[in-house]
Parts: sequence; structure tokens; C-alpha cells
Amino acid sequence: MKASQVYSSCCKSAKSFFFPILMLLAASIVLSSCSEKTEPYMGGRGYFKVPRTKTLTKILSPEEGELEIPLEGKESETVIPIVVISVSSNLLANEKMWNDYEKYGWLLQTDKVYQAAGYSSYPNTLEMKYQLDWVKCSSYKESNSIHGVLKVKYDKNTTDKCRFMTIYLENEDEGFLDLIQMPEDETGVTKEYQPE
Repeated sequence: MKASQVYSSCCKSAKSFFFPILMLLAASIVLSSCSEKTEPYMGGRGYFKVPRTKTLTKILSPEEGELEIPLEGKESETVIPIVVISVSSNLLANEKMWNDYEKYGWLLQTDKVYQAAGYSSYPNTLEMKYQLDWVKCSSYKESNSIHGVLKVKYDKNTTDKCRFMTIYLENEDEGFLDLIQMPEDETGVTKEYQPE
């Protein structure tokens, strides 16, 4: 047998040996990429119906007003409770300090409010309202449903500065509603919001 025939025979046997291995490798890559695309996202997605985010920001006019924000939880949840209202989302990071922040009027823990009203757990009603400074809010979740609502009323901003408030919801998931209310100047004209 000539050298060229030996080489050709080796190449054929190498192709026949490696071809199935390469096909298996390619198939496993395709299958793994498909399974990554169809796998459900296991982390919480928040209550505000925006996939994979837990924070919703609303910029408000200086005038008093009201928001009604649809919430989406799990059927297994009986409530989507407001846990804390705070003048800054930064204050939420250290739960051990919440009682101190509350003494200064920077934060409101809703459990203290509904317990003082005679409830042992979060009442699933829009009639029970929680207020910190210029914001009053309540939440409700439909039973055996994913749907709920967060209602927020806010006072007129008569100052010459933007003001901020965060509403924190938590049960089987969590959500942060950040409110930024625009100021009025001396003539009653709304100032533009320019973050520092």
C-alpha cells in the first residue's frame, strides 16, 4: 500500500471517528442554549409588572394628586403589604435602625399602625391608610388572584425643593416605589427636575 493510500485511509477513519463526537458536542451546545432561554427566571421580579426589576420611580407634579398602581403578586399571597414608608431608600438598608429613624420622623413601619388599630396582621383593605409626612398610601390584593393595587395620595409641594419618598412592599417578593415630587418657584411655576 502506498503512503498516499495509507494517509487517505487514516483520514477517512479519523473522520468517521471524530464526526459523531463533534455532532454530539454540537447537539449538547444547542440543547444547553435552548434550555437557558426557556428556563424561568427564579429570582423575584417585583410587584410592579416590570420583569426583573423591583423598583418603580414616579415623578410627580407639585400639585396634590393620587396614583393607583397595579400590582402583580402570586396567587398564594393573601396580601401585598406596605412594610415601610421612608424619606430615603437608603434608610431601608439597616433594619436595626428603623426604630431610631422612626423617632426622627424619617420612616414609618406600618405594623405599628395596624396593630395600634387592633389588627394582628396586615389588613387587606384600601380603607387602612398609612401616612408619612406628605404621602398617604394603602394596598389591596384580590383573593385567589395575582392582581393587587397600591393607592398613593400626595399633598401639594409648596417648598422650593424636590422631595422624596420610598414605599417598600414585601411578602413573597418585594417592590420599591420611589416618589419624586417637583417643587414650585415663587410664581407657582413648576421647576425642572435636575438630579444632583
